[in-house]
Amino acid sequence: MDKRTSQERSVRNKRDASSRVEEKSKVAAMQLQLLPPDVLRHILSRLSLKEVVRRHKYHIDKWIKFSTASRSKHIAFDFTMEGTSTGRESDKYVFPLRNLGGPNGSCVKSLELGYVRLKLPPSFCGIINLKKLALNKVSINQDDLHGLLLSCALLESLSIEFCSLTSLCIRQELSRLQCLRVRYCHLEMIELHAPNLAKFEFDEYQRQIVLAECLKLSEATFVSNLRLSVINIDDFELNYAFPKLPTAIPHVHKLFALLNFAQLVRFSNTQTSFINLRHLNMNLEIFNEPYDTSVFLVLVNILQSAPLLEELELHLGRYTGSFPSPRVTMAAQGPQHHHLNSVYISGFCDALGLAEVTLYMLENATVLERMVVDPVSYGDPYTDSIYSASKAGSRKGASYNISRNRVFAKEHLDREEFGHILTIL
Repeated sequence: MDKRTSQERSVRNKRDASSRVEEKSKVAAMQLQLLPPDVLRHILSRLSLKEVVRRHKYHIDKWIKFSTASRSKHIAFDFTMEGTSTGRESDKYVFPLRNLGGPNGSCVKSLELGYVRLKLPPSFCGIINLKKLALNKVSINQDDLHGLLLSCALLESLSIEFCSLTSLCIRQELSRLQCLRVRYCHLEMIELHAPNLAKFEFDEYQRQIVLAECLKLSEATFVSNLRLSVINIDDFELNYAFPKLPTAIPHVHKLFALLNFAQLVRFSNTQTSFINLRHLNMNLEIFNEPYDTSVFLVLVNILQSAPLLEELELHLGRYTGSFPSPRVTMAAQGPQHHHLNSVYISGFCDALGLAEVTLYMLENATVLERMVVDPVSYGDPYTDSIYSASKAGSRKGASYNISRNRVFAKEHLDREEFGHILTIL
């Protein structure tokens, strides 16, 4: 009897001790939350992300339950820190998708997750009213991602960044998806059946893109991650999709591109035409200027590959000056273009090839109504934002060599025959 009593007392003491430790942990965490933000930030900065997640998992779980219980429409849990890589799965907090499944998450319309791990629970019935999903440095396998997307029947916007996936191929229909953004993901293929997809943003890390069945895809944006690289980008297989873009996104009306010279050449080697393209905006980074400015002449090929193009915007980055050329300035050779009616060139510089292709458009665009040549460069090589004429005045331009470039433009382009069309700022 005494022995049994002693064992019971021992078990009770251990339970009490465990309870006291848990209570102290809760109290300590509560006290930590009461600290001033700058002090709390300093403390957390001295811990690894894995340690922060381990120590505060209980409270993170409680916040997620609180978010769903309070019927939150927008939930964002972002554990990414500046400089963090995609990270190891074992270091990441396992986000409890089960809490958002079915009626529990019926109010959630937007979910943004950063540096977490996702595992689809058995019999997951989806986040039934979710319209926007953003995943940044999230660990999830192919099957779970497919299951998650297909279970969110109302999904309209999907953004995937820095996720370790090999492909994004979903052969079932995503009937409500309108916006797709895929960046910094080394994917063998993107293939979606999304009849209402209207906007698509991508980079050179996608080897193959199949969106031919997306009949409403009207706007596409390409942002190069390698545009400032000093290496020979032609050596990278990552750019092989360029020549196949017209067949990958054949229904696009507006195309925005942020790229460099090497990629411009690849882009001009398209195998077929952009049969529906009406508006083309290219932000060309010339941080490492070409030795031969005749590379600008590939713009003639690009115009030929878009026979119905109506508006062209060419925004050049800062250019330090061209090498002397023995050529006499004359319009580049090429066929007439019968739909181009508006051209806007910013960052116009003293590159002979640029002057020649500009003369080509002035002489061969049969319905050209307006051309603006601006020697001010508005490009910012350190952001992914794309400049357009509609944003005029929203970004301060670079004052480098403006006078010299303006004189060059007037010397080579300012002719009486173009007076009703050409404006040199």
